Amino acid sequence: MPMMKKIVYLFLMLLIVMSCEQQDNLKKGKPDAVPDDVIAKLKAAGFDTSEGLQKFRDGYIVEYDIYLTIPQINSLDAQQKGIKNGRTQHYVTNNLVLSTPRMISVFMDTNFGTYMQTAFDQALARYNAESISLRFQRVLNAANADISVTAFYQESTLLGVSAGFPANGNPASPVQLNTYYYNDAAQRADAATTIAHEIGHAIGFRHTDYMDRSFSCGGASINEGAGTEGANHVAGTPTGASNGSWMLACSSNTNRPFTSEDRVALTTTYGVSDLFIAKSGTLYAVDKASGSSSGFNNAFQPTDAMTGYGGNIYAAHSGTLYQVNPNSGLATPFSAYPNGWPNTEAMTAMSGYIYAVQEGSMYQVTISTGNVVAFSDYPDGWANTEAMAASGGYIYAVQQGTMYRVTVSNGDVITFSDYPDGWANTEAMAVVGGYIYAVQNGTLYRVTISNGDVVPFSDYPDGWSGTLAMTVLDGYLYAVQAGALWRVNVSNGGISQIGTGDWSGTQAMAAKQ
Repeated sequence: MPMMKKIVYLFLMLLIVMSCEQQDNLKKGKPDAVPDDVIAKLKAAGFDTSEGLQKFRDGYIVEYDIYLTIPQINSLDAQQKGIKNGRTQHYVTNNLVLSTPRMISVFMDTNFGTYMQTAFDQALARYNAESISLRFQRVLNAANADISVTAFYQESTLLGVSAGFPANGNPASPVQLNTYYYNDAAQRADAATTIAHEIGHAIGFRHTDYMDRSFSCGGASINEGAGTEGANHVAGTPTGASNGSWMLACSSNTNRPFTSEDRVALTTTYGVSDLFIAKSGTLYAVDKASGSSSGFNNAFQPTDAMTGYGGNIYAAHSGTLYQVNPNSGLATPFSAYPNGWPNTEAMTAMSGYIYAVQEGSMYQVTISTGNVVAFSDYPDGWANTEAMAASGGYIYAVQQGTMYRVTVSNGDVITFSDYPDGWANTEAMAVVGGYIYAVQNGTLYRVTISNGDVVPFSDYPDGWSGTLAMTVLDGYLYAVQAGALWRVNVSNGGISQIGTGDWSGTQAMAAKQ
């Protein structure tokens, strides 16, 4: 009998030990065994599987904070290899968010309290404070979100996870945060940073210390690897680890706003477009190198004139003068002119002012205040102004077949340029480096500002008839003609088509200056 009691006692003790170990493993988030084929696919995609890999819900967490479902893991092999974004060489994946500039809608789970909701707003504000082509807005319904931030509870070392990296040009979703750590009672200092970090993964950023996780995590030096997902160094940022970066692999429970190097990574990867075209009622942001475009404001019908100044775009459409944010496309009514801006014929900007011809009069708009005054005492008025450009304290305007020069300091007007055939039918005009470039009767001419001399310019064999718009960016002329976007090298007249987009129906074009 004593022997039987002893056996029963030992058996009960064994059960208690096993139960405690299971509870301890649960609390520590000890992973279930991960199948070899899953590990192989993750390694091939460039993920480090030596640590931070565990079963989680219907998938696996890799590198401590990236959650991938089985279908996502299976699709890794099918993703393109070695593709690099043309603007990048910090680290980003091969897959980024496309169709920029773009508004990203983000939902924050209502299970989070006030502290975490505030941290969420702070994280979005950090991105929105940068000059990048992605803007982030809170939405109140997960069904309307590009990225959802959801809550889960687990007693483990797991702080939060993202849903991997962008796919099909869209950000990854959801981001999941562990309420064991992130709650109103804990009020962790790194709350906003963790949210921004996981959103960083969702838009394509890898860990800043990708090449050596021990920088922020401690332990052995481990390189996560690139694989099919890619880990492309962002030009202008250190190739080594970046102290204080928001994309460090491990958190130290400290608040880490964007560093100067983080900002370079963001602006290099998601730089704002500089070229804008209003076509068929939509304002498009256009990549000046590739010609790829994204319509980010579809309320621009009709657009009469457009110019760029001070990092913004100004457009007269539907009788109102708007200031357009080139990051988001948000158009804000600008200028208190009581009669509105219907029938605006031409527009340019210089030295803190917009100059616009509207209903036969030329007006000066102070950009800092929006105040409007009638400008220039030209006795015949400015009806039928065909084109206008500004440089060096002067405005050059073609009106009723004559090119005029207006002194901005006093509004005086003189006839400019002795071109014998006149300037009737001038379609577009711009100023670069001491010269006026004007398309008239199908020919692109260059006018020397210092003396008014005129010579035909550019050897484009088909001529320039039908030029719809022209602007200047980085010392080049950009022109829309025959439905195509062209770049003209003013040093030699060389022409190259930018992209293959159809720009028929272009109403106006401007560059961010």
